[in-house]
Amino acid sequence: MNIEEAKYFIEDLHMSKCGFFKTMCLKPQYKALLYARLGRISYPLKWVCGSYPITIDSKHNMYLGKGVWMEHPHGTHLHAKSIGEYLTVKQNVCIGMNHNQLPELGNHVFCGVGCCVLGGIKIGDNVNIGANCVVTKDVPSNCTVIGNPAIIVKMNGKKVNIPL
Repeated sequence: MNIEEAKYFIEDLHMSKCGFFKTMCLKPQYKALLYARLGRISYPLKWVCGSYPITIDSKHNMYLGKGVWMEHPHGTHLHAKSIGEYLTVKQNVCIGMNHNQLPELGNHVFCGVGCCVLGGIKIGDNVNIGANCVVTKDVPSNCTVIGNPAIIVKMNGKKVNIPL
C-alpha cells in the first residue's frame, strides 16, 4: 500500500462516518475495500479477519479513487480499468468485462441496485445509473441512465429521451 492508497482509505473511512475498528465490525464491506487497497499483502489478513461477499479486483492494477461509498453491496463485483473518486455502489452491482474489455468510470458515479456496466466503455463524471440498468455503451457526463436497454433520461439537468 503506497501513501496515496492509505490516504484514499482514510477518505473511505470518512465516508463511512465511523472509526477504523467500528467500520471493520459494523460495515464489513469496507474490509473488501481495504483488502483491494492493500493488494497481495492482504491475503493473510483475509484469513484472520474474514471476508465479505463483494469482489474488488486488485490483481490487474485497477485505479480506484478515494471516497468509495458502499451501502449493502452484497454480491457486488468491481472490475474496471479505472474507477474515479466518490463512487457510490448499492447491492448486486456488476462492473466488469465484456469482450475482453473493461469499463472506465469517472468521478461521482452512482450505481443503483442490480445495475451492470460492461465492456470497454467510458462513463463520464456525475452519472447516475438506475436500478437494474444494463449499460454497454459510453455515457457522457452529467447524465441519468435507466432501463435495459439503457436510455439517457436526464442530461445537464434537462429531461431527455436518448437511447444509447
